[in-house]
Amino acid sequence: PCAFVGHGVCRNGANCQFCHLCEPGEKKRRRKEWLETKRQARRHVEVGMMVSKKRGSAMFHSGFAGFPPDQAMGVHHQSQV
Repeated sequence: PCAFVGHGVCRNGANCQFCHLCEPGEKKRRRKEWLETKRQARRHVEVGMMVSKKRGSAMFHSGFAGFPPDQAMGVHHQSQV
């Protein structure tokens, strides 16, 4: 939306590349919406990082991919026959 049409000072008129049909305050509303989406995405990434850190430490202590810790590190025991 054109930020100037609501104030009646858009000098470009019909040649303006921005919308003149939007209601006053539309630009501000869209910006607030964009900022909130950006904040939510940042929080989502931060929570994901915290979860992966917790999982990473749990995987270190309990083995990798369900294997006991010694097998996860490449130490394999030969079965006794």
